[in-house]
Amino acid sequence: MHSDEVIEMSPPLLEVSHIMKRFVSKKQQVIAVNNVSFDISSNEIVGLVGHNGSGKTTILKMLAGLLYPDEGTIKIEGELWEEKQVKETIAILLEGSRSFYWNLTGKQNLAYFSVLADVKHTKDRIAELIELLEMSAFIDRMTGTYSRGMQQRLSLAIALLQQPKLLILDEPSNGLDYEWSQLLAELLQDLTAKVDMSIIVVSHDFHFLYQFVDRILHLKKGMLVRELPVHRTNVDSNDQYVSFHLQGELPTDMDIPVSLLVQQKKNGWIINGNPDSTEIYHFISKAVSNGLTVEQVTTSLAVTGKEEAYG
Repeated sequence: MHSDEVIEMSPPLLEVSHIMKRFVSKKQQVIAVNNVSFDISSNEIVGLVGHNGSGKTTILKMLAGLLYPDEGTIKIEGELWEEKQVKETIAILLEGSRSFYWNLTGKQNLAYFSVLADVKHTKDRIAELIELLEMSAFIDRMTGTYSRGMQQRLSLAIALLQQPKLLILDEPSNGLDYEWSQLLAELLQDLTAKVDMSIIVVSHDFHFLYQFVDRILHLKKGMLVRELPVHRTNVDSNDQYVSFHLQGELPTDMDIPVSLLVQQKKNGWIINGNPDSTEIYHFISKAVSNGLTVEQVTTSLAVTGKEEAYG
């Protein structure tokens, strides 16, 4: 005999529904975000891409409560957005914002901000974060001596003090060299495996995002124009290549690296390259900043020709 019991599904961690944001001046009205909707599930990592003016930062600020949508709704765990709920649930690191004091050590900064945030069991939480983010080698040094990568880890630790359910990062790889960028990508992927938390990452760097995100949301002129699931494989990268299918016109003065195979198609281009080469991701990032849209991403095995598409 079958049970008639209905199993209720938990709501997404974050539900963004038809949000709009306008900025009005004496001369004109600018629609910065235009009818954007998306969900974020628990322990999911989502990348947000688009050229300058596409609405990325405005959306982040609305999620963090720094701006309010003119229309639409934002729900956290099924409940409509409230300021108190946001402060308890969401942590945000905006590009260029300094989140610590240079004349204190890393550990002193963590102690100071834990008091401001009224963190319970402060010493245990600080010790946990130092181990989680692998900061023991430099945590007792003055932060004025930190490299960009060390600063980024400390900023992450401060953001994680209150154990947020959603971490929002705005261009976290900016200013990092290749090694620190790789370490940060690995760290963010590990975080969602070890901590009950989702992450939204805004970045212009496709190579950085491709390593650890589950989905990429592509914004253009304030609208969400494409959603791309990302599937990574364990196949040796020497035996495969990645293809980005772009819509739009490539600028005639845009240099194409010799390592890339570029094919023109109707209304766009297909860019092929090694998934471990940074050249293809730099090229795609530049193309997006010039107004092109990523329609689809595929990975192919060079030997068998077997292809897997996502998007």
